[in-house]
Amino acid sequence: MTIIDDHDDMTITDDHGETTGPRISRRKFVAGTGALIVGFTVPRYLSPGSAGAATLPPPIPLNLPPPRPASPVPTASDGPAANAVDSWVRVGGDNIVTILSGKAELGTGTATATLQIAADELGVTMKQLRFVDPDTVTTVDQGVTAGSMTMKTQWAQGLRQACAAARAQLINLASTYLGQPASALYVSNGAVHVSSDPARYVTYGELIGDNLFNTKITASVSPMPVSDLRFVGKSVPRIDIPEKATGKYMYVHDVKVPGMLHGRVVRPPTLDSTLVGVDTTPTGEGVVAVVVKGNFIGVVAEKEWQAINAAKALKPQWSVNPLPDQSQLYNSLAVTPSDTTRTLVQTSTLLDGGSVEDAVAQSPVQMSATYN
Repeated sequence: MTIIDDHDDMTITDDHGETTGPRISRRKFVAGTGALIVGFTVPRYLSPGSAGAATLPPPIPLNLPPPRPASPVPTASDGPAANAVDSWVRVGGDNIVTILSGKAELGTGTATATLQIAADELGVTMKQLRFVDPDTVTTVDQGVTAGSMTMKTQWAQGLRQACAAARAQLINLASTYLGQPASALYVSNGAVHVSSDPARYVTYGELIGDNLFNTKITASVSPMPVSDLRFVGKSVPRIDIPEKATGKYMYVHDVKVPGMLHGRVVRPPTLDSTLVGVDTTPTGEGVVAVVVKGNFIGVVAEKEWQAINAAKALKPQWSVNPLPDQSQLYNSLAVTPSDTTRTLVQTSTLLDGGSVEDAVAQSPVQMSATYN
């Protein structure tokens, strides 16, 4: 059976392409049946078994920011203070502004997009900005860099608000410097100008160059209205492309620091394999250690190729539950005991506190299908 979904209605056809059921919208389907129940089960060879998991060291929780902070100030327990403007923005005496980001450039152009946000909030050009990659010592802990969350985070939490606070502080400093009220000033190209006399201005470098803002991000400072943005939403040259094209760009595997060691993980044959034993004596040129923690095995060496060779040379003994024969995979999935079960239910009755069983029993139309 096949369900053809055109976003508004669905047509149910048999395996020969013949229509076997009426066109019906998803909304009507759910409303008519009273409940939509989708179950997921994961067999033991697709998720770690309880016995294997029990021998692993406890997981280390990630320091992720809350999904919906009550204020524009993100929280972080490590690294520079997330609510300090100086943790995000630095102005040099040469009028170049440095933006420090806790989000990494993974090839999707987020570094450039981050600078577009900063350029609009600070009133500078893209050429006046420099970008500092994430560093656990010098940049704010913004959690992981993943998917499209990076730009949502930069827009809503921290970076944009810090740049807005920096702009407000620069205007306040210029108010004293130029002898004009803040309301009579505006920012443009890295300088604060007098609205009635644009020829009168002072650059950011002159106001605060190579010094700290010593101010905090505050909800009382509003970011630029969308109507005033010059760079966000526009196509600009990406800052990472030139060095990547010329081979100058430094990737992770290009980094070398004094005393640096290299590691390799020795993988088990299946997710729920249990380590029986392994020789932890370091052997081979440059091998420093063989690390074993629960079912985890890793080797550490002075050079990468030494770690690779050492990992290949290890002969660990594993207790392994065999995987099913591929020709019988579906039947095995169906009968193998599941470690987890997930049920998704959508119905107004259940939202009011009803049960799945009652909702299904009361539904005038009931449909079920199994897919593999």
